[in-house]
Formats: sequence, structure tokens, C-alpha cells
Amino acid sequence: WDQKFPVLLWIDALAAASGHVYGALYAFQAVAIGLSAWLISLMARRAVGAAPAVVAGLVYATLASTLSLLDTGNLTETYAAPAAILCLYAMIRHVEQGSRPGIWPLISGLGLGLAVMLRPPAALIGTALLPMALAAHHSGRMRRTAVLAWICGCLLVPLATVVWAASKGILGL
Repeated sequence: WDQKFPVLLWIDALAAASGHVYGALYAFQAVAIGLSAWLISLMARRAVGAAPAVVAGLVYATLASTLSLLDTGNLTETYAAPAAILCLYAMIRHVEQGSRPGIWPLISGLGLGLAVMLRPPAALIGTALLPMALAAHHSGRMRRTAVLAWICGCLLVPLATVVWAASKGILGL
């Protein structure tokens, strides 16, 4: 269940190619933490306003930065966080816009697919979204096409990884 998919290895390879492995990993972590904090503040602002949203983003950034500094600077949880938060944010945006077609379900699915490829237990986010999706569908705010777009987005990232592994002859590994 806790196997690491190639996405983490790609991040490590990119850091190694830079020539400054630990510096690059800390920089990647900083970008992931900053992106997560920004997405958290965007999501919180919709519910509680600007000031509490900024505080929520700063609290997340502080806690995640502390955890990253205490570890080696290469946490899959931190890399997966922006994708997981994007998954939730995009689905909330889709439900808020009503039954109009849009790209939010696909973005949400891509976020979940990437989060799962970095941290497999993130698949539970899909379970957390299920009650919201069912309620939105019953209220007429979500169509079947949105659900299909979400599923396609979820499967696109693992599919790309499988195709890459098959092209390199390492799928069996």
C-alpha cells in the first residue's frame, strides 16, 4: 500500500540532475508547500473570508515547513498535498457553479490521480468526495458527464505512468 510510484523517482532524478540534490529537494518542497498554502487560502476564502484564509494558509505553510526541515526534505506527503488540495478545490468550484459544464471535474480528477501516484493512501480523498458528489448529483448540480470527466482525470496520470513504464520495458518492475 505504501509503495512509491515513479513520480517520486522523477522528482529525485530531477534533483540529482541539478547537481545540488538536497538544495533542489528543499526548493521543490518549498514550492509544494507554497502552492498548498495558496490553494488552502483560496478554498478557505470562499467559506470564511480573506483574513482567516490567509491565516489558514500561513498556518499550513509553517507546519509543513517545520516538518520538512525536521525530515530530509523529500516527503511524498508534501509533494502530494497541492494535488490533493487541488482535487478538493476544483470539485467545490464545480459544485458551486451548478450543472453548467466546465473543466473543474477533470482538474479535480487530475489532482487526485497525481496525489495517488505520489502518495497511494490519498485515494481516500475520492471516498471523502463521494458524499458531496452524490448530494450534488441529486440536487441537479452535477451531471454524469462531470463524473466521467473526474474518473478520466483520475485515470490519466496512472495511465501515463504505465505507458511510460511500458515504453521503457520496466512495467514488470
